[in-house]
Amino acid sequence: MWRTLLVGACCLLVADGCSSVDSTKIRTGGLRAAIAVTVAEGGSGAQVEVTLNVGTLTYVKLGKADSLVATSATSSVRLRKSTVLGNIAYLGKLDGVRAAGTVVTIAFKRGPDDTSAPNSTVALAAPVHMSNPSAGATFSRSHDTVTVSIDGGAAPGAITVGWAGPCVLGGSIDVAPGYSSVSIAAHSIVARPASSPTGPTRADSCPLTLTTTRQTEGHLDPAYGSGAIYGRATSTRQIISTP
Repeated sequence: MWRTLLVGACCLLVADGCSSVDSTKIRTGGLRAAIAVTVAEGGSGAQVEVTLNVGTLTYVKLGKADSLVATSATSSVRLRKSTVLGNIAYLGKLDGVRAAGTVVTIAFKRGPDDTSAPNSTVALAAPVHMSNPSAGATFSRSHDTVTVSIDGGAAPGAITVGWAGPCVLGGSIDVAPGYSSVSIAAHSIVARPASSPTGPTRADSCPLTLTTTRQTEGHLDPAYGSGAIYGRATSTRQIISTP
């Protein structure tokens, strides 16, 4: 997800935007795969997202002979194309697949003229729960420290707390290994510049979404040229950000 958002931002900054190419024109060894399998707190299954790229700004769209399929021991789904702001991703949901440690396999199935990548695997990350701050609490960007407390932090995986809102610039902070909380100091959450065409000015308050993410890395099929596959568990909380 994070990588998709970063590339999407590049699309907005580059005059010609992102380009795309049909997968039938690219060998598997020339592809970079970014794969995430995410279980949200309170969700009903695992969300799967696959992005295939050549270089930085060229997305790959699947030809008729190619497909992406996500499978667990109890569920299987063929991923479907989604295009947002020029970003091409393939999405699907494994209903009922939530338990930590469940292995999910992502298969890139190709036609007879190319090499398939059938065995990218990842175990679902252990759940996280954000117990603090309270939903709806108000914090000043200039004066207050936001302390985020996390339950379930002792399980394997790196934990990050990110924030986003219409009046601020998005950001994130890592939680130190072995710790169950992190403090976002005053001035760490930055208002959008007054000249920003996409949101309110510095003086505005707005809802701020905090997202805690635990991430573990799986094993990418070696047929790909590069990339990574991650299992993620997320917990979200909405607060109010004021100047």
